[in-house]
Amino acid sequence: MNRIILTLCALLLTGCFGSIKPKVAPVVVESRVAAIPVFHPPLPDKISLQDFKWTVLTPAIMKEYLKDLEDGKAPIVVWYGITPEGYKTLAENIAVLKRYIKEQRAIILYYRDNLKKTVPPEEKESK
Repeated sequence: MNRIILTLCALLLTGCFGSIKPKVAPVVVESRVAAIPVFHPPLPDKISLQDFKWTVLTPAIMKEYLKDLEDGKAPIVVWYGITPEGYKTLAENIAVLKRYIKEQRAIILYYRDNLKKTVPPEEKESK
C-alpha cells in the first residue's frame, strides 16, 4: 500500500514536469560601432623663467668683496661655487632636459593630430 502511494505521489509530482517544455525566445545580439570621445587636454602654458645674475668669482672680485666686508659695506651675498667640469655637466644636463621636453611635445602633437584624423565624419558634424 505504501508503495502504491509513493508511486502515485512520484507520478503526480514528476509527470507534468517532464511533458511541458517552455519555449525559449532566441537571444538577439546587436553590435554597434560607437566612436569613443577622445579628450585632448590643453597644452601647458609656456614657461616664463625669471632672470638672475651670474657673477664669476675671481681672486680680484673676492679681494674687493672681503675689503668691503671688513668695512661693513658688503651686501649679504651667499656664494655658490661650481667647477668648470661641474658647469659643463650642468649645461649637458639642461640640454638633455630640453631635448626630452621637445621629444615629448612632438609625441603629444603626433597623437593629437592622428586622433583628429580618425574621428568619423558624423561625429565631426555634431560638434
